[in-house]
Amino acid sequence: MLDELRTWRAAAARVSGLRPDFVCSDAVLDAIVSAAPTDLEGLVAVPGVERSLVDSVGSRIVAAVSRGLERRAVLESR
Repeated sequence: MLDELRTWRAAAARVSGLRPDFVCSDAVLDAIVSAAPTDLEGLVAVPGVERSLVDSVGSRIVAAVSRGLERRAVLESR
């Protein structure tokens, strides 16, 4: 899941012209991985995640989490 979130963050940084850690810090990415939120309300409840981030790109973050969860399920089923 962390790979998917890092990929999202890198793309968001390129589009916005910001450094990846300005888009979302490593600590917040780690907190998102730990919480594995499956919806926007779950995401906003993650420590360090601000409502403004959820409002602007929350659906993309939740999609990255979902891809990570799917990938994890496939790997665990092997």
